[in-house]
Amino acid sequence: MSAIQYISNSANLNFYATAIRNILSSNHKRLTLIWVPGHSGIRGNELADETAKNAWKYPFILTENHNSSDLSSYIDTVFKSKFSEIFDNSSSHYKNINFNKTSIFNFTPLKHDHKFPRAYLTKYIRLRLGHTNLTHSHLFNRSPPPSCPFCRILFSVHHLLIECPHFSTIRNSIFGNTNPITLLGDPTKSNILLTIKYLQSVGLYTQI
Repeated sequence: MSAIQYISNSANLNFYATAIRNILSSNHKRLTLIWVPGHSGIRGNELADETAKNAWKYPFILTENHNSSDLSSYIDTVFKSKFSEIFDNSSSHYKNINFNKTSIFNFTPLKHDHKFPRAYLTKYIRLRLGHTNLTHSHLFNRSPPPSCPFCRILFSVHHLLIECPHFSTIRNSIFGNTNPITLLGDPTKSNILLTIKYLQSVGLYTQI
């Protein structure tokens, strides 16, 4: 009853009271306020009533209205922050090929060049991810992980590009003093072509 009286008092210019009166006024044919006697003696209801009566003692707080774009922006910011924290603390191959990067959102984008054969980009991206047919197809056919036929150790993208001594002559002739891994972190046209040339020269292009 006190709430109805509070709202119905036209001299009461409280924000919420005014807003409710405006809603009732514009929808008077559809909305009707009915007073229902309180359930006295029921502890939960008495506590709720007491809390409502005490509310006037606290400062009146107005909060800004937030639309969907505000929420979307906030969620995006939180997601990037959390994901970057996890990513930057990882030791993944994809992170390691991107030197001097602080998070995944600062990586150099790989732009498609229509003059490139699609297969070139496919091979290059697989090397960037560290997952190729040669190194990971065993996961699909449930066979043992592949070993380097020359070194007798597990084959990996890093081993192919950096470690395997069998390919050192070809590696040096194509990359010189440049670390091939750095080429994966900077997807320029020249870096892609050099990487593909290396794969073709060592005879592993079709297996990537």
